[in-house]
Amino acid sequence: MSLAMLEELLIQSERFKVRPKIGLAATEPLIHPEILAFCEAIVQKGFCCQITTNGSSLPRLASSLVDIGVDELIISCDGPRAIHDQVRAKKGSFDRLCKGVEMLGRAKESRGKLRPIVNFSFTVTDTNYNHLVETVKTLGAMRPERILISQLNFITREMATLHNSRHQDDLAVTRSNLGSMEPGSFNTGTIWEQLNALRAYLATVDTYFPSVHLTPEPSSQADLERYYHQPKDLMGGRGCTDLWRAMMVKTDGSIIPSHGRCYNFRVGSLTETDLPTIWSSERFLQFRRLLKANGGSLPACARCCGLTSRSASERRTRGFGRLPETSDRKPAGSLQHEQL
Repeated sequence: MSLAMLEELLIQSERFKVRPKIGLAATEPLIHPEILAFCEAIVQKGFCCQITTNGSSLPRLASSLVDIGVDELIISCDGPRAIHDQVRAKKGSFDRLCKGVEMLGRAKESRGKLRPIVNFSFTVTDTNYNHLVETVKTLGAMRPERILISQLNFITREMATLHNSRHQDDLAVTRSNLGSMEPGSFNTGTIWEQLNALRAYLATVDTYFPSVHLTPEPSSQADLERYYHQPKDLMGGRGCTDLWRAMMVKTDGSIIPSHGRCYNFRVGSLTETDLPTIWSSERFLQFRRLLKANGGSLPACARCCGLTSRSASERRTRGFGRLPETSDRKPAGSLQHEQL
């Protein structure tokens, strides 16, 4: 995406009655040659700036991100050091991530700033599901605000076949977000043991340990069996609300509902129509009506975070979703949630 296109996006976004959050994500935002100019433009216009990153470029950019005033970094991690490096196929990638977080903390401390806050995002896969406790301990030592653990979001061939028998054209899907993984081969017994061990560990940590959120949070091993071995079964409710909360602007200016895991259902382009008009357009309304007519979701939605996740307010409990106890003191470099 060009800086000129981003600036046009921001001008159009100012026309919304409620100012949206601007999230930079999809591939790796921090390798964009103009990423700092992007962040400056977003912050100077008064928008909340969130970046989802693998952290590889963070050592180089940490100080600048603090100076600019970026609000939040969501750093993706695939496990403790050995597992993360194995998945990323690059030795030292985990250490580089850690160095970036450390440099970010030092920059915030030296400047007396609290932002950007740091959250870690960790997705359960066939490579790391027997390392959940070790991962949380490792990430927790870096004192982020939150550790976000997500069960794998995916579409299997069976899910795609069922979906495509009912929906075609720009709503058709294929097997996705799996690579060589087969959810049916996941050892749900091991995952359940790890989750129980993680619950036990979280019950022992101090109140300054980061909050840990798991989505979806299974209540039994049977729930995990259904999630991974019967993926056509709906879990966590039928109604997706993402289409009423977000849209994704692609690098060519075209716009699809929600995010990159959603359908490639083009609802407009910021080079043709302004964003508020697209948000309320007949094309966008058509998709929302389709979801409502089908009970709130489509077959390919069954293992998407739009259905399986819950709002933060619903997750504010002990155990998973635990928040630190109320205190006048805060972990270094963190913000209370209400300040965002």
